[in-house]
Formats: sequence, structure tokens, C-alpha cells
Amino acid sequence: MDGDQYPNLSIEEMRALVRRHEWTFAKSMPHIPHEYLLEWNADNADDYFRFLMTIRRLGYDDYFFKNKNRYADVDGYKYWTMGEYLNTSWVLNRAKLDRPEKPLALNPVPFVPKPTNGPPHPRGSRVRPIVGIPTVRRH
Repeated sequence: MDGDQYPNLSIEEMRALVRRHEWTFAKSMPHIPHEYLLEWNADNADDYFRFLMTIRRLGYDDYFFKNKNRYADVDGYKYWTMGEYLNTSWVLNRAKLDRPEKPLALNPVPFVPKPTNGPPHPRGSRVRPIVGIPTVRRH
């Protein structure tokens, strides 16, 4: 599976990653207030991808309009990506919660990455390949 090489982060490790980064307000969508962290601004690529995989394995499914995403709640925010393969998942989003947090728990529904029509990673992906399995590249 895409991302199997990245083990889950503990909730404490997720909190540490969140605290040690500066998040950017999404100015292009002020009507939907949220912030983001770009993969290349993360101080540790493995921790960034472990965060994404923790969302995919232990998060919950919810809808943003008609788009189904997988989310994880940490310290008053919900976190998500757009659901693409890891080598095109270069944005980690967050928005303040307006409800109590949902605890992390194994999601019984396997996460299936969505193909993307978005741009390729502008700086090249830092995804660590699984030994013996080629990395999915989308051009």
C-alpha cells in the first residue's frame, strides 16, 4: 500500500510536529478559514509522511461539500490532505474545530488514494520508497 513504509505517530508525536512548525493561513480561501504546511517546509520528511499515514490509518471520514476526506483531530484542530498518493500529497491542511475532538482509532475502511489532476510536486517528493516496490509517479 502507498505509505506502508511510514509507521504511525503517537498523539504526542503529532502534537510535537504541529507545535514546531509555522502554519500558513490560506489567503486564497478566506471564506473557508484554514492553514497549511507544505511538505518541503516540514523539518523532517519522515515525520511529515508519518503524520499523513496516521491520518489515513487512524482518522475518520467526513465530507467537505461532496468530497470525502479523511481527517484526524489534534489539540482543537482537524487535519487532512486531499487524499492523493503520497508523492503528490504536498499540502497538510488544518482548521479549528467547532466541536469536541474525535479520538484517533483504527479506521476499518481502508484508505484508497484518489488520482489527482493537480500539479506534480514542484520540488520533487521526499517520499521514501518501499524497498522492492516502485514509487507511483504522476506526470
